[in-house]
Amino acid sequence: MDIGRRWPAQDEARAVDAETVFAEWLAACGGKHCADTAELRAWARAERPAFHAAFAGFTGQQGRDTRFLDALAGFLLTARLRPDDVLLWTGDPGHPALAAARATGADVLTDAATAPQGARRLEEIPQYP
Repeated sequence: MDIGRRWPAQDEARAVDAETVFAEWLAACGGKHCADTAELRAWARAERPAFHAAFAGFTGQQGRDTRFLDALAGFLLTARLRPDDVLLWTGDPGHPALAAARATGADVLTDAATAPQGARRLEEIPQYP
């Protein structure tokens, strides 16, 4: 059933995926229409300042530096970190990009002893695109 989405979702999870939602927001609010995620990623690589501006608007993080926005994009769009996730960070516990992980709304833990079973584990900042 087509409910007016530019990209018909193949399943419910993809329909609410942050990358899909960002692409739809970008088309509706930013005037940038991408045919698919490959085109979105190509645009994000080629037009970094435009991507940063759009992504900052999408996430409500205007005024943040590009390193923060890149880390946030990695957590949201690549790792698909969600507000209901628990992330066990096994990398440097003082890494400044952890602020971006926390900005997703996820619980971010750095001590394996306190992490619940099933916590997502990461030790590097995911890159987007």
